[in-house]
Amino acid sequence: MNATASNAGASAAKVKLLINGEFVDSKTGEWRDIVNAATQEVLARVPFATADEVNEAIRSAHAAFKTWKDTPIGVCAGITPFNFPAMIPLWIFPMVIVCGNTFVLKPSEQDPLSTMQLVELAIEAGVPKGVLNIVHGGKEVVDALCIHELVKAISFVGSTAVGTHVYRLGSEHGKRVQSMMGAKNHAVVLPDANREQTLNALAGAGFGATLALDGRDVKVPGFEQGNFIGSTIFTDVTTEMDIYRQEIFGPGLVVLNVATLDDAIALVNANPFGNGMGLFTQSSAAARKFQSEIDIGQVGINIPIPVPFFSFTGSRGSKLGDLGLYGKQVVQFYKQTKTVTARWFDDDTVNDGVNTTISLR
Repeated sequence: MNATASNAGASAAKVKLLINGEFVDSKTGEWRDIVNAATQEVLARVPFATADEVNEAIRSAHAAFKTWKDTPIGVCAGITPFNFPAMIPLWIFPMVIVCGNTFVLKPSEQDPLSTMQLVELAIEAGVPKGVLNIVHGGKEVVDALCIHELVKAISFVGSTAVGTHVYRLGSEHGKRVQSMMGAKNHAVVLPDANREQTLNALAGAGFGATLALDGRDVKVPGFEQGNFIGSTIFTDVTTEMDIYRQEIFGPGLVVLNVATLDDAIALVNANPFGNGMGLFTQSSAAARKFQSEIDIGQVGINIPIPVPFFSFTGSRGSKLGDLGLYGKQVVQFYKQTKTVTARWFDDDTVNDGVNTTISLR
């Protein structure tokens, strides 16, 4: 893999930057270990790119844009999270490129290796030099992307705190920004729901293959040093508890009980997040009422997690910006609207004098 330098001996490999079609070593003095959570092994070290390296990547994208464009907006930037290091970059950079733009991506510094493999494949497939660039780092790199005069649009997926910062800073500097932030996805189960289907769906959404009340002290043979937590269920949860109010990146299910569908709708709408949710019922009337009154970006009916076949979106604390990450919405986001009005005349056209209004005759 060209995206990492293969160092012999005890030292870990170093992840490279991608600038102008070349994988290059960073000149930074700040590095972070990339740790395999299953073994505690240091897989590689990722650089926090210097300001000059970020600027070089953006200017490389700007230069490539001159030969790549087709009614696009220009240089775009992406900032992606640790929890989906392959899927979310794949949501973003292919759409940026096919819309005629060029791109600078900052993947999560915690696990950039999957992303680097993807961009290496993109380069091998023929993406021109400068069209796709990668920089690594923390807040300084994020801020540099948000304020650079050549960056025209920013796509962000991550926490609400960072997403709000990116949205505000980018908007203040005249960028288009779409910011997909935190989530606390609900599943509302009505008494008439299909029991077997609902249990299978919730198991798949929250846990995986098995269910257990206490997920602590899980040991995986061969990975005894790993950071594992098993399936966990919390019951008798209230809306004031941290486990309800905060996003849990793990196989945890929290259970609350309400008396009516109206109460369930009110509970979900009172939560600060509005990413996605599912309703389980055999009643089409209940489903219509629910989907009409719920303030959530993605709603599934008898679907555990509303997989975004059409466009990933959200509302309230889960999203800032007015267009989703892909589908028809993202084409609007990454394209520039241009209106061209033209008239053509024969050589012997009679001069009718000054036109004070537009006439198409």
